[in-house]
Amino acid sequence: MSLLHSVGEDTHFAFRMMKRSLGLTAMAVLSLALGIGATIAIFSVIYALTLRSLPVQRPDQLVEVVRADGINLHSYAEWKLFRDKQDVFLDVLAYNSFFDTTFRIGPANQQQEVSGLYVSGDYFGTLGISAVFGRVLQPPDDQPGAPPVCVISYRLWRRLFGQSRNILGQTILVNRNEFQIVGVAPRSFFGVDIGNVPEIFMQLEAERTYRDYQLFFNGRQTPSLDDPEGTILSLVGRLKPGASVMQANAGLQVLAREIFRALPPRHRQSDGSVVSRSLAARPLTSGAWLQAMDMMLLLIAMAAVALVIACANLGNLLLARATKRQGEIATRLALGASRWRLVRQLLTESVALSVIGAVLGLLIARWGTQALVWALERASIWVDSCHRGDSDFTEFSDE
Repeated sequence: MSLLHSVGEDTHFAFRMMKRSLGLTAMAVLSLALGIGATIAIFSVIYALTLRSLPVQRPDQLVEVVRADGINLHSYAEWKLFRDKQDVFLDVLAYNSFFDTTFRIGPANQQQEVSGLYVSGDYFGTLGISAVFGRVLQPPDDQPGAPPVCVISYRLWRRLFGQSRNILGQTILVNRNEFQIVGVAPRSFFGVDIGNVPEIFMQLEAERTYRDYQLFFNGRQTPSLDDPEGTILSLVGRLKPGASVMQANAGLQVLAREIFRALPPRHRQSDGSVVSRSLAARPLTSGAWLQAMDMMLLLIAMAAVALVIACANLGNLLLARATKRQGEIATRLALGASRWRLVRQLLTESVALSVIGAVLGLLIARWGTQALVWALERASIWVDSCHRGDSDFTEFSDE
């Protein structure tokens, strides 16, 4: 009991000392918090990008279907042909590729913005996702003339509907269009794009029906199914059991020739010949986000240096303060305090500073992680838009 009492006294004295030198305390805590916060934020993003599995069944079997330039953006016409003709994958899906697609939902006087996706009817089935309540979208939902339905996220279900089980069959206004709620997605599900957290999933055909394409392309008309314009879809396939990415690539080379032969040519070389186009499979974990891995490694190094500098600064500050307190320490020794008692007191002060700096660092890490994810999202979108251009994208030969 006396030990606990003395530790309490040490802690109380430590806070008194920090209060007496607020400037030094603030500098020490801020240095430590910035170092810890930056390191945790960067390693959290790296973990999410490279180590954490997607919340789907067998994520190692999923591959994205990219063009010859390495970008996973395709037109409706390509998707329709790809879906109907492919025998390379066990299942395939498509979704609109905008990371920041926002919709206005709710009654006119209570509307709010949420992120969402238009997805193919095979989306949930290919990912192996079942609804926690109700059902998920199915292929019959993604047919012309099918009633507009949607699946909402668990978070949206909890926030807007209080987890009421009476929502099935209710309609929700999305961009002034009515969608019937048929199910709720699992709590951990966020799709296949890390950093993107869609809260509502609607069928692709509804996008064409309601012409929301114009919202994202400055009023341009929605392309028809045989028009290769509008490269806004990302394609993902699930490998067949035992199949490898290399085998999928071999099959895609044959499939690509068949698909693009059926589409009208878009680009011609100077001699008038049509530029060939190709498709390739790439593991989903090595997508556009991981193109920034070199930058992430640089940021890791910078964070490590920042943490070392923060620790060095903190050590120097504490040594400087200890130098100024030599008189106090000598007086306490003369009054009979043991050296262990003084060491414990100084250690308590250091631990108190470290705890405060760590707590503040965790807060900085939380905000920093969100900011870093946002920055990487924008960087990825910017890279995609540079490749895509305003109305077209660059094609490469598949020789």
